[in-house]
Amino acid sequence: VNSAGQEPVVIDLKEDVTLTDGLVIGAGKNITIQCEAIDPKTITMNNLGIHTAGTLDNHCKVVFKNCNVNAVLSDYPGHSGETVNMISNTDFTLDHVKWNLKNQAEKEKRHGIYLYQASNLYLRNGSELEISGFNGSGSSGIYADDSEYEKMGLFHIEVSGQSKINISNCGWNGMTINPTNLTVNGKSEIHVTNC
Repeated sequence: VNSAGQEPVVIDLKEDVTLTDGLVIGAGKNITIQCEAIDPKTITMNNLGIHTAGTLDNHCKVVFKNCNVNAVLSDYPGHSGETVNMISNTDFTLDHVKWNLKNQAEKEKRHGIYLYQASNLYLRNGSELEISGFNGSGSSGIYADDSEYEKMGLFHIEVSGQSKINISNCGWNGMTINPTNLTVNGKSEIHVTNC
């Protein structure tokens, strides 16, 4: 990931991976992390989550495909916001992915995923995103607002192709997403409970 340039890069996972220092994806990178559909590998993330460092002028594109992600997190590598995954100026896609995201630091104000500035979230082809335990005061499973992005457009969240988002046990809202175009189609579902 660190050595990727501006051209699209595909990383084929051949075995399970455990990350303890998080995953940082620099501005302008176009990265796909994938497995074979018949043999999905698992990415385990402990402590630190994902930081995509795109800018308004240097957008990122990140795709996880045909894999499982198990993440129990307390922060993200940038350490400057109240989230465990900072998705900044990025098109972030889960394509046939099961991502289980839990809060390691209960009662601390942390969002599960923060979509910052021009970021979009896409779940496709039977992806399942499970978010739970972000139960600090003011914490949401998925958070997006127009701070430093006012009147510059809408976020897009698309859940399609029999994909699912399940968010539970968050201290504020399951999804605080304003202003956002939210599209759910192709027999997909969103469930928010105990938030």
